[in-house]
Amino acid sequence: MSEHLQNNNLVTGQTSDTAIVFLKAEAYDSLGVEGYKLNISTKKITVRANHLQGALHAVFSILQLRLLQPDKLKIPCTDIVDYPRFTYRGMHLDVSRNFFPVSFIKKYIDIMAMYKFNTFHWHLTDGPG
Repeated sequence: MSEHLQNNNLVTGQTSDTAIVFLKAEAYDSLGVEGYKLNISTKKITVRANHLQGALHAVFSILQLRLLQPDKLKIPCTDIVDYPRFTYRGMHLDVSRNFFPVSFIKKYIDIMAMYKFNTFHWHLTDGPG
């Protein structure tokens, strides 16, 4: 996913009147650490989150919306309020008996971030392995 963040503009169109705005959520919001509110209009994308993790999840939601579109330069207008149901969302990778190249590990972590997993359990060693 890092290539999508580096090589592409997330905003619909490339004019100076479009923007992505990150704001601190209201004090009464029950979004938690990883929750966010996302508003996408024709001129601006507004992200409200209590913490950096929530803002990062909002960016990945924008990427997901963008990848679903036939025209990758357009994002549909929408309002999203999202927060995780479970605090631990993880995936396990066992490299003690099954070896993977570094490029695979990086792609695995990118995909985990895209789907908003928050824990990477990396099994590096094993008794017999």
